[in-house]
Amino acid sequence: MFLEGRQGQRVRELASIALDHGKRLEGHTPSATGRKLQAFACFDISSCHEPITEDEVIERLRLGYWVMIREGSVSKELTTIKGILNKRVILED
Repeated sequence: MFLEGRQGQRVRELASIALDHGKRLEGHTPSATGRKLQAFACFDISSCHEPITEDEVIERLRLGYWVMIREGSVSKELTTIKGILNKRVILED
């Protein structure tokens, strides 16, 4: 299970403190999908810059994340996800 044990408890505590102080939680969720990604969303994680495929972008958008795409000298993700600009992504309420 995701976020079990002492480390999981510490993450939950830190997330709660941040939210209590009106802070945003920014996510770093490389390769996370399904239940793991949903668990991050339950913490009110508001964004992620890790998706590198169209499917990863869509899954995060549907969970309410802001998605940033990296394009620079090291990360070149725009070419792998540019097809999403031509898709009609339906976001569930």
